[in-house]
Amino acid sequence: MGLTVFIDGKPRFEIMYTRYSQFIQNLIETAYGPECRKIFEDIYNRPMTSAEADFWNVRCNDALDILIQHPDDRGDISPEECRRIYEALKPYHLDAVCRYQNQYVDVCERWKEMLLYCAENNVPMEYR
Repeated sequence: MGLTVFIDGKPRFEIMYTRYSQFIQNLIETAYGPECRKIFEDIYNRPMTSAEADFWNVRCNDALDILIQHPDDRGDISPEECRRIYEALKPYHLDAVCRYQNQYVDVCERWKEMLLYCAENNVPMEYR
């Protein structure tokens, strides 16, 4: 099982849920710090406490939160949201790879490519 991303004009992108989860957790730790990663791991089956939300909100980036908090099993990310996420994600280089079309690709760089394509071509990114 995994996440499948559909973008008009591009081959679909499939990534195992475990790899996607690792990518998101590494992004949180890199962008927000290890304490926020711990909060993210802790809230898997419960809502954030108000103290956790306050701590998170001080450190968060609203554009990255669109990606981080997006359901991984459904929905769209608009072209404008893709542009915002791309700009926020651009400075990060995370060490994570996955297999895609019989080769290994850098997960963070692949996301950047997809987000930029959606933003430049005014097409949404669809999760399933």
